[in-house]
Amino acid sequence: PPPAPAPLRVRTYNFTATLPGGFHEEELPRAESPAQRVDRERGALPDTFAGLPTGIVWGPVSPGPQEGGQENGLVAVYAADPGFPPVRVVFAYCRAASLKATFFQVADISQLGGLEEVGRLLLPRDVQQLGAEVRRVKPQTRDTGTVAGVVQTPPKNYYQYQFLVQSGDGERHVTLSAAAAKGQVYVMQVSAPAMQWAEVQAAVDASVATFNLI
Repeated sequence: PPPAPAPLRVRTYNFTATLPGGFHEEELPRAESPAQRVDRERGALPDTFAGLPTGIVWGPVSPGPQEGGQENGLVAVYAADPGFPPVRVVFAYCRAASLKATFFQVADISQLGGLEEVGRLLLPRDVQQLGAEVRRVKPQTRDTGTVAGVVQTPPKNYYQYQFLVQSGDGERHVTLSAAAAKGQVYVMQVSAPAMQWAEVQAAVDASVATFNLI
């Protein structure tokens, strides 16, 4: 048999993740204007992004001030190659303040609330939630090279949700992992046809566990 394709390493200035072999990056859709946001009630979101959190602009952006004030959006989209189960992976982010007003810069997702509260802020209303859990990652110590010496930052919380959502190509099972840093909420969302979930669950779970903020 031919060798299995190599895993795909995803790295940005803000996070890293590793996808199983057999994925390719897709071109991001372009927003018609900075104000064009996902409207879950009108169903204006392409099927590729079914279940994407509320408030994500439909279009590629980078963190920080953007032309026209656009500060939320898609970072990268990946799809399975032909011959593999039709799994989709979306990386996106939004300003924490767009989800919940705070008097401080959010440094951890837990500062927006617990699993249930953040789920109400992030998840579309018309989904069937299957479960939620917290993944806590202890960061490595870092030598600052200054008089401060070696520092240990607090553990980072990742809120993970499982839910079902309807799309144009049928019901999809979605795993979403969300974490926050420097006032931004970053999301990794992986979806697959619900009927094929058992086939891909192990690979999806392993991939989502690699999602880490830098």
